[in-house]
Amino acid sequence: MSGICGIIYFDGREVEDELQHMVHPLSHRGPDGIKLYRNGSVGLAHLMLHVTHESLYEQQPLVSSSGLVLVADARVDNRKELYAQLGLDKTTSPLRLPDGTIIAEQPLSHLIQKSISDEPTDAELILAAYQKWGDGLLYHLVGDFAFALWDENRQSFICGRDHSGIRTFYYFHKPGVCFAFASELKALLALPEVPKQLNEEKAAVYLSALTGYRFYHTDTMFKHIKTLHFSQLGIFNSSSSELKLNLDFQLERFSHLKTPEDFAECFKVYFEEAVACRIRTPFGIGSHLSGGLDSSSVSCLAQNHLEKQGRQLNTFHLKTNLPMTDETAYVEYVLNLYPSMNHVYTEAHADFYGSMNIYHQCVGYPETLPLDFHNFRPLYETMLKNSNRVLLTGHDGDTVVGHGGSYLRGLLKEKKWTLFKRAISGMIEKNGSTDKQRDGTLLRYCFDELAQQPLSGKLFYLSKMAICLIQRPSLLGKSLIYWWEKVTLILNFSPASALVLPSFLNKKRVNEVLQRIYQPAYDDDNLHILKDNLQNSGSLVNTNELLATIGSYYLSEINHPFLDKRLRELCMAIPPEFKFDNGWKRGPLRRAMVGVLPEEVRTRTSKVEFTPYVYHFWANVNPSWLVNFHTQKHLYREYLDTEMLEKNEQLLHNDLLPVSHKIPLYQSLMFSYFFINWLDNYFKIRKRY
Repeated sequence: MSGICGIIYFDGREVEDELQHMVHPLSHRGPDGIKLYRNGSVGLAHLMLHVTHESLYEQQPLVSSSGLVLVADARVDNRKELYAQLGLDKTTSPLRLPDGTIIAEQPLSHLIQKSISDEPTDAELILAAYQKWGDGLLYHLVGDFAFALWDENRQSFICGRDHSGIRTFYYFHKPGVCFAFASELKALLALPEVPKQLNEEKAAVYLSALTGYRFYHTDTMFKHIKTLHFSQLGIFNSSSSELKLNLDFQLERFSHLKTPEDFAECFKVYFEEAVACRIRTPFGIGSHLSGGLDSSSVSCLAQNHLEKQGRQLNTFHLKTNLPMTDETAYVEYVLNLYPSMNHVYTEAHADFYGSMNIYHQCVGYPETLPLDFHNFRPLYETMLKNSNRVLLTGHDGDTVVGHGGSYLRGLLKEKKWTLFKRAISGMIEKNGSTDKQRDGTLLRYCFDELAQQPLSGKLFYLSKMAICLIQRPSLLGKSLIYWWEKVTLILNFSPASALVLPSFLNKKRVNEVLQRIYQPAYDDDNLHILKDNLQNSGSLVNTNELLATIGSYYLSEINHPFLDKRLRELCMAIPPEFKFDNGWKRGPLRRAMVGVLPEEVRTRTSKVEFTPYVYHFWANVNPSWLVNFHTQKHLYREYLDTEMLEKNEQLLHNDLLPVSHKIPLYQSLMFSYFFINWLDNYFKIRKRY
């Protein structure tokens, strides 16, 4: 992904070396050129990574004669619609905007044909959209993007971010002093005007391992640095800032679809388009192929599309070398159907802690994803070596398409017990599970519904649970464990939080943080629609941000077809009973992939449990790195319990302790380890500036 950054001083100062200071930590994002724009107190920079055909001749910062300057890290996907809506003329060069402004000359590249080079670049489309629709432009853009536009006439920066939070955008705003933005936090930290104060609430969320389906919030580890919310337009000037959510799903446009077949046909069209948009590149393309339904669907559609162009898809699969987590059989089914795929099996990188150091250089702040980074580091390195600039994933396909769980919950809420049992039985039959597993599933759904009912409404669910337990007394133990896990989640007990000093994270503070992060950042009905479809997850957007940053470090664009705005909106409109599809789950995807996927993969209902692989990995990690805890106490003693850290360290060296008991110890220590590493860098930054 490319990079952008910029600054404006509101106190009359001119931009001098500040832009170079911001560009320096982002330099890896600009292998194909770095260009700066300065005009008095305003400065913008663009760091180019060529990915799409149009980017090969793209010129940024993009300057118009009407006082607009734009930088963008973008891939616009609804290009044809925008051509018509904006009245753009593709047949002449240079390109003219609706106001007659000549944007830029378009030099041809040896990699593209003349017909392609006549097309507007993504930045030109965004600029034209702003000229036509003003602050409403996000309603008309589809794709992955982050941009900043200086409007001389308004004396304001207008900034925007895509609808899934794929591209990153960080900013600092102090009215009367300055406004600065960048693709990564590191660029803002290079400015002396930006305070380096730790955001203790964000640190508390991290150290307590608070994840799950919480809403996305725009705070960062630095108290005064924010991110734009996904689907958000920000307007920043000398006196104020205005933040507008541009969410308008218009799901009624799918009202003509009535049957499962209707939705499956529409799903296939949207899904194929989502994949095609993300492989619009003259460079090599990779795809993660786990053998699961989501990544296999993406890989097969991409291969079909590329074969028509006489090109080849490179696929990658992580081998765990453990029988219980081995999915290579499903990968082989795909490769047998598509023998022209160029497939590579990778294994986790042996240097776990070296991988962690690379992660910290790349991302620069603590997150949970480093626990997986060593697994995929060989994939990224292979992509870089082979000049592949696009990596496709099946990221979060199960959430977007949906399992139809709300259909089951709806039956239970309406106390349609016979229909509910029949639906559960159908699901269990498809999964090849036992009657005992069916009854266990019934109990879990009943307990979840019981917890949400007022006292007067609990009797029905308690009676059904009692009948199940009388018929299957052996389920009592597992049920108690499940209920206890639910209760402890509500009470916010977690392995990591046991290491946090009560003085830093007391129970009152935890409850306050929980109340905030599980509520939307803005009062917007569309955010609740996302929540109802489980697509509101802050963890999802944070993962998008991390993958984007990691991809840029390895000169690639990590693309997620399931997060296409149009596809997500369609899936929100699909009735839950069609998603459940008589127990198949993700019914629209399975129906749409008939003839595309191998039947063994398309009808697969199992999902590999990677816990054994995690156990195996943690059991073989050398805990010698824990020496850092002893040498760096001065960094963390006001946040973490040093005695508890040392106690956990000793337990790790106890050969009599089962590996399963060591896993939460490792996890909590690793959370602390990442935080301490980040603190070390944090204090260096504060000292430097």
